[in-house]
Amino acid sequence: MNRSLLSIKTIALSALLVFSLSCEPKLIVPDNSDDEFESINVGSSQSITFTFSDSSITASKSSDTYNIDGTNLTVKASGSYKVNGNCSNGSITIQKGTTDVNLTFDSITLSCDYTAPLFCGKESNVTLYLNGNSTLTDKEDPADEDSSDSAKADAFEGACIKAKSNSVLTIKGEGTLNVDASNCKNGIIGLTEVAINIESGTVNVKAANKGISSRGSLNITGGNVNVQAVKGIESDPDYELDDVARKTASFVGGTVTISGGTITVRAEDEAIKAASRLEIGIKGNPSGPKIDVTKSENGIAAAQVFLYSGNGTIISNNDGIKAAYKRFTNTDESDAGYQYANDLYSAFKEKYGDFLMEFDGGSWFVDAAGDGLDSDGEIMMNGGNLTVFGSEGNDDAAVDYETVFEINDGQILAIGTVNMAVYPTRTPEGKSYVAFGDRGQIDPVVYPVNPDYMVPPSIKKGDKIVVKDSENNIVASTTAVKNANWVMFALTDEDKSYLLYINDVECRESENSGEHLAR
Repeated sequence: MNRSLLSIKTIALSALLVFSLSCEPKLIVPDNSDDEFESINVGSSQSITFTFSDSSITASKSSDTYNIDGTNLTVKASGSYKVNGNCSNGSITIQKGTTDVNLTFDSITLSCDYTAPLFCGKESNVTLYLNGNSTLTDKEDPADEDSSDSAKADAFEGACIKAKSNSVLTIKGEGTLNVDASNCKNGIIGLTEVAINIESGTVNVKAANKGISSRGSLNITGGNVNVQAVKGIESDPDYELDDVARKTASFVGGTVTISGGTITVRAEDEAIKAASRLEIGIKGNPSGPKIDVTKSENGIAAAQVFLYSGNGTIISNNDGIKAAYKRFTNTDESDAGYQYANDLYSAFKEKYGDFLMEFDGGSWFVDAAGDGLDSDGEIMMNGGNLTVFGSEGNDDAAVDYETVFEINDGQILAIGTVNMAVYPTRTPEGKSYVAFGDRGQIDPVVYPVNPDYMVPPSIKKGDKIVVKDSENNIVASTTAVKNANWVMFALTDEDKSYLLYINDVECRESENSGEHLAR
């Protein structure tokens, strides 16, 4: 008999025998400790295929680079591995410190009720290749996280894919990965200083809490990413008070970069969030990602938000695009976290600067029930095309900022209410903006305005809104997604006047309104 065949049968028989001795899978606790392990390194030439079933795992050849315990696979060495089959209760663990692991999901369906279906140990480096259609399901009981049974509590990971601190997980390929954490907690999660990279393939995530999250960095350069979760796509270090001294010495983590791909997020909280910097698109490159936020509390949020290129729609129950970070803004001096917030904010400013929202390109449509754009610092527009709807009530604005709203290039059409009207503070020489409706925060005695357009326009949901210049050219248009009575458009030519049309009916003429702007 062929020796390799005999080895395969022996492994399969041994796995089946172990499973038969107990009606429950053996509880495997992945590497949660700080114990040191010696990781075998066999080079990239290693290639082994594993086939999962409900009772066992069979391997294409025997090797000391992996370990099989029932339906639990542990990879202990660098190399190339392929997994396929269907298992209702099993797991894959990449041992701590194991790097250069090329793991191919070849139409595998894997569920687990006692740990993460895929667990990447500390300081590991894994490239996950997608081939065919694969599904991971986390069937853990959320109550196990705080269980009095220490074995259950220690094994609980609360994620379909979990990457421990200082590890790297890269997802690519031509296949599809379905991640189902809808009954437990998180979809794909990385801990302290973990880099999660999605380069290609289709990744579908459903989660009861976090969809795709890393406390280090999250980078999407391509592929199709679809997330339904309470918290969609995020990178938030989630600093604890007792961690202040170490973290404030060097502000780390909390960055999201989306330079390509098609991203769709439906979230109950923030759809796309970064603690520090969130960058969308590539500066100077007209191509970029397509992003659709179909539901959110805050659509896109970070201390600093940069939209370089791409296009998309952002729908939110509160703010559409937000430049702020709540951990920096504790103003209650009696609160235990007050000094912590100030120290963390100081460390952030030293590394990155202050709160900032910057547009350099792309085409973006924002429909917000709160502020359309909201910055705790500056809003800087150097390019791009924005259509922004703010609240239809009198409590939030289409555009809200703390210090400066500067428009150097690009185009913005902002629609909201007259009581919350906000205007640019700076435009280039020869350029300005026009506003239709009350001047809001601008004193008409100091900055005289044409009374013909002081009367707010009446805009109803579904109305067609068009702005034309004095040569009858359409410079901006949209369809109202809610009721409004204020419209602002920039940039305009200072030597032209502009007309507002609602359902093809001329409302009133507006001279340029920005002669008072600081330059």
